[in-house]
This record gives sequence, structure tokens and C-alpha cells, in this order.
Amino acid sequence: MSLQEDLESRSGAKCELCTSTNNLSVYDVKPSITGGGGVDGSVLACETCVTQIEIIYLKVKKLFIEM
Repeated sequence: MSLQEDLESRSGAKCELCTSTNNLSVYDVKPSITGGGGVDGSVLACETCVTQIEIIYLKVKKLFIEM
């Protein structure tokens, strides 16, 4: 099975954040204890949720750079 197939099986082929079934893709969670990537370091997310995550990430990153 591919990573996408594993995540689809885990999530019931729905976005793991909002349950949308449209425009799903694998999103690697930024490295943490798991190191990111793989089934444990990824989520199946819709385009809208990925965009929101990236916007928040960029805002937080900017705050840390400005400190």
C-alpha cells in the first residue's frame, strides 16, 4: 500500500481535520518526535486545510524571525 492509501484507510478517505472528501493529499506534519513523514508523521488533508496550516505556519515563523 502507498502512504496515501494507508492514510485513506485510516481516515475513511476524508480530511483528518475537517472531514471533507474533496482535493485530498498527504500533508507531512512538520518534524517532531516522529521526525515527520510516514503514516505517523502525516495526515490526509484537503486543499483548504493545507492552505490554512501553511498560512498559520508562515505567520508563526515570521513572528519568531522578528523577535
